[in-house]
Amino acid sequence: MVVDLKLTNPEGWTTDNFDPTFKGTKNFDSYSDAFIWEIHIRDFSKNIASSQYPGKYLAFTETGLTNSNGVPVGVDYLKMLGVTHIHLLPSYDFATVKEERANEKDMFNWGYDPKNYNAPEGSYSTNPEDGATRINEYKQMVQALHNQGIGVIMDVVYNHTFSATDSNFHRIVPYYYYRYNSNGSNMNASGCGNDTASERYMMGKYIVDSVTYWINEYNLDGFRFDLMGLHDLETMRRVEEAVHAVNPKAIIYGEGWTMGSTLDGSKQANQTNIAEIEPTNGAIGSVAVFNDAMRDGLKGNSGFGKVTPGLLQGSRTDENIKKVLFSIRGGKGDGVSWQVNNGMVINYMSAHDNLALWDILAETMKDKGEDYRAQMNRLGAAILFVSKGTPFVQAGEEFLRTKPYLDKDGQPDPDQPFDENSYSSSDYTNNLKWDVLKEGSLEYKTMQYYAGLAEMRKAYPLFSDLNTKVSESKLADYVYALEYELNGQKAVVLFNLSANNASYNLSEDGWRLVANINKAGSESLGSQGAGSVTIKAGEVLVYVK
Repeated sequence: MVVDLKLTNPEGWTTDNFDPTFKGTKNFDSYSDAFIWEIHIRDFSKNIASSQYPGKYLAFTETGLTNSNGVPVGVDYLKMLGVTHIHLLPSYDFATVKEERANEKDMFNWGYDPKNYNAPEGSYSTNPEDGATRINEYKQMVQALHNQGIGVIMDVVYNHTFSATDSNFHRIVPYYYYRYNSNGSNMNASGCGNDTASERYMMGKYIVDSVTYWINEYNLDGFRFDLMGLHDLETMRRVEEAVHAVNPKAIIYGEGWTMGSTLDGSKQANQTNIAEIEPTNGAIGSVAVFNDAMRDGLKGNSGFGKVTPGLLQGSRTDENIKKVLFSIRGGKGDGVSWQVNNGMVINYMSAHDNLALWDILAETMKDKGEDYRAQMNRLGAAILFVSKGTPFVQAGEEFLRTKPYLDKDGQPDPDQPFDENSYSSSDYTNNLKWDVLKEGSLEYKTMQYYAGLAEMRKAYPLFSDLNTKVSESKLADYVYALEYELNGQKAVVLFNLSANNASYNLSEDGWRLVANINKAGSESLGSQGAGSVTIKAGEVLVYVK
């Protein structure tokens, strides 16, 4: 379809703008000022009974939506939570969902199976038969989120396509756009059967041209690169330059692991090399990488069917505490094989891959009750939000999201309660279960805690400012005091990942407690003078002066 793109613009599109401020306290001038919430478009609204557009782009334009308990959901919920950016799982045209049948239960997919990179996915449109409609509705979504002070980050998957021989790349120039083994078979470091060759000039140029098109035409606020380590460093350098020439405040990040890539190690855009890319065009950052050190150190990992616990579940090892301290410093220190500059890490505990946070806590702490697991969830979140770098949360993590596994007959499986790879599972497994949010419920209280942490981070710039001086002291094994100072403002964070109580001596008067293990925010929970304070096992205390 040939489209006059100007005719797809919603009213006011040419003046659409996104530049958040934090209650007038500071400008948005660093990646670390963001709070990113990762969501699949269908998951976001398919279970909102009051939505006119369940599972569609236009659900993001609706306000005033509530769940069955009267709690705000949808975009109003995002504002209540304090989100600054949403990270949309792939929303370009992907192959496995038949767009005209998108409401059928077997038509779910995350979208990591690219078909047409530069067209919006039609299954999220109210009329997939008309190209102009999907373009317009995508723009309405972006504009509506901008009007609410929320940026939009697009998940892009240039490292492979749905198929190789049937792809547009292969039809244009056979054997040019992909990497091949010596026997002529496609390379498969991606695990998807066909690795693209970003190091070849026209493939690299395509990637740069594609993101430039999206940010110019759709006013996006950043990009997340799937398996970025499979791309070459020079292409990502050109991506950074091109994107930040359009929008210096756009956020660029990706998965820096290489998955066995055969590309020369010095040329890979991986965690080890990414610090070589510096910000251009006055950008507020360069290219950041997902920080799996924080993920694994705090709650362990659940990839490829193997579940390993972290500090939250009591796996108290030097390796795990070093990973957490490395993360608190923003990607600096020993115990991890890579380093970054200027806090270019995306700090997280869970994303769409692998078990949801609540599910891995359940799998690894079967002898503990839900209240204790929720406490460990909150402890991990507190560490996430006082660390240098950018806090990132999987949608629903903050209200104990679970992904129940269903067998081939659509029935629960007692031997496999949770789905660790729900890329094509049912709506029942994947969609956000908004109705668990009810005042007084454990899910609601956990959500309030995350919202309080976001409010605290915004209200006190020393938690997000990269110029903050942070010194750490070990009080006991797995018990630490972090002292923050920025322009005369001070804070002390005390966290206890051990099984025993510990104490810390505040050397000055005039402290205010703004977070403990049960509540967080910008307001004082109580004053504290000089003297000894007790940090109970599994507790966190945050004081500001």
